[in-house]
Amino acid sequence: MNEALPAGSSVGNAAELRTTPYQPGDHLLPKLAAMRRAFRNWMLVSALRKLATWRVPAVLDRRLLLRTREGPRLLARTRDFEAAIDVYAFGAYDFLYDWQSFQYVIDVGAQIGCFSLWLAHRSNARIHAFEPNPETYAILAGNLLENSLQDQVTPNRLGLAAAAGHRNLHLSRLSSASSLVTEVDGDRVVGVDTVGLAELIAATGFPRVDLLKIDIEGSEYEVFDAVQPDTLDGVEMIFMECHPVPGRSPSELIGRLQSLGFDVAAEAFVRQSFLVAARPQ
Repeated sequence: MNEALPAGSSVGNAAELRTTPYQPGDHLLPKLAAMRRAFRNWMLVSALRKLATWRVPAVLDRRLLLRTREGPRLLARTRDFEAAIDVYAFGAYDFLYDWQSFQYVIDVGAQIGCFSLWLAHRSNARIHAFEPNPETYAILAGNLLENSLQDQVTPNRLGLAAAAGHRNLHLSRLSSASSLVTEVDGDRVVGVDTVGLAELIAATGFPRVDLLKIDIEGSEYEVFDAVQPDTLDGVEMIFMECHPVPGRSPSELIGRLQSLGFDVAAEAFVRQSFLVAARPQ
């Protein structure tokens, strides 16, 4: 993780904040075991996920109700599975926090609602979920109805960028990798509406933000380049994934968050880094 850390800074280890190690690696047997623990219909989930590597459209668009063992049910296409597996099987957000204490939460890059449903199962938090992709947004809205969460989670079909506008979203073969800023392995583009971070926070009407979760596939750099010093004054904690963007480094985001008054813990993986930023206690 050394290359991700800004020189001379004090950055904590996010792994020490987890209940169990986060292991999104490529080893087959541990992945299968994790999916078995997470999903009641894990064999079908695993089989479709394997078939998706052949990039057969009929497989990628096959719909399945993912039945998690902890309760939430998520309708997903095979191309949407990765985020659900990351959250429910690999424990992407299994941190040592009192989730019941979170009252106002923003989920940016909500995809089909994996994190929003995960958190709603653990708390009574009011959640605003932002997802610009019209395909995954429709599934997100359906999953809120499926789990009777439409009064707790508010969906918003908007993307987060440096500023308000209309942008091209590059649609990936796997929907969780779709991006505003980098070309991906798909061949489709869709126009989406975007807002800047200050406008996004204001749109929720929240008196404060206990947790801001950001997973926007590379747009995080332009977002924080444009953030004003007072934009995050009402934000207590941030979970953010940092994705590879040519010429940019997670160290820039770490330094920016520290300059805005946050303590930062970081954890680096093969395909991305994860940052946990919190106000000093």
